[in-house]
Amino acid sequence: MEIEILVSQQCRSCASEVARWKPLCDARQIPLAVCDVGSPRGRELVARLDLKVLPAVMVDGVLRAVGVQSLEEVETLLNG
Repeated sequence: MEIEILVSQQCRSCASEVARWKPLCDARQIPLAVCDVGSPRGRELVARLDLKVLPAVMVDGVLRAVGVQSLEEVETLLNG
């Protein structure tokens, strides 16, 4: 399993989303990548996925959540 969170530097809730995911991924030894939507890869993903809201969470390359997730929602996504 690999987690990727799409964020924007201007998005306050994006930082809190990464902070929510990081310890849980670390504890499970699940790779966590953070992709800024201003980067070439980020722009490509936003266009391909037609994203309008951030943060966005991808699990194994599949968009699974958009917006801020509760701790329970994060646990559910990690438990797959």
